[in-house]
Amino acid sequence: TEKLADFIESDNDHDLSDVAYTLQLGRVPFKFRRTVAVSKSQSSEEIAKTIRVGGQNRKELDNDPRVVFMFPGGGTQYVNMAKGLYQNEPRFKESMDQCAQLIKGRIGLDVIGLIYPEASEVEANKITLEKPLNFFAALFAVEYSLAKLWISWGINPDAVIGHSLGEYIAATVAGIFSLEDAINLVCYRGELFERIEKGSMFSVTLPAEQVEALLIEGVSIATINDQYQCVVAGRFEPMQQFASILEKEDISYTKLAIDTAGHSPMVDSILDDFGQFLSQIRYQEPTIPIISNMSGDWASTDEICQPDYWKKHLRQTVRFSDGVTTLLNE
Repeated sequence: TEKLADFIESDNDHDLSDVAYTLQLGRVPFKFRRTVAVSKSQSSEEIAKTIRVGGQNRKELDNDPRVVFMFPGGGTQYVNMAKGLYQNEPRFKESMDQCAQLIKGRIGLDVIGLIYPEASEVEANKITLEKPLNFFAALFAVEYSLAKLWISWGINPDAVIGHSLGEYIAATVAGIFSLEDAINLVCYRGELFERIEKGSMFSVTLPAEQVEALLIEGVSIATINDQYQCVVAGRFEPMQQFASILEKEDISYTKLAIDTAGHSPMVDSILDDFGQFLSQIRYQEPTIPIISNMSGDWASTDEICQPDYWKKHLRQTVRFSDGVTTLLNE
């Protein structure tokens, strides 16, 4: 630390980006680390002082920590997501292009053009990305490619968990689905969602038990994300009424970028068709432990490698909070 501070103080031409790069990649790891936060706008003297007197120390773990890959669900999509990785990381681009080719062959969608449009098409694509068929495919491609990128860097997951749609990507990374089967499944799921009545979903900043007491007919709890937040879903009209209730009670909520109501009675009409399609999928024993959205606990092979599991998964409440609690207990 002293040597670094002396160097910074004596060399006014240093570039902090170069310093950080050298410290990260050009030094042998030791048992202890010190972390400091400095800015390029500070003088050399100020930076040196911060290095000498500030920062936090921590002892490195004797063993490598276990890593969990966590995959988001619908409503998290946006135009130009992971654009920098697509432009600069060959492994990410390779995986994205592979997914895009399979998606185009399945539903004719140019998912690369959808996610990374010309500037003049950005606003239109934001709306297009709210359609289930489109954002299911887009999120799958991005999240799967992110996982493959981390794995290419040597960061291998000891466990996986997904949120709703994210569990399909988690299952693919865990080896339950082949990539081709997974994309066929996700695309068919999107096609079915295009057939049901349009609806909406709100993320509500209130414990599920308290939200339950406010529910009206046509609105139900779709996901439980943590002890202070859940998502409700339903048709447009009752959801608008429910929004008025939340506003009257001064309860914070956010409308998700989705024009349908997943994990609600609105999907009942497509369950049988989805179940028939699921019976055609080949399931493999997972090679990585996976948390179930339905139980919030570790999924058994007998449970998660069955068509009936994924049929129920489409309809039942996502118990993501319980899944995270299970992880934290480990």
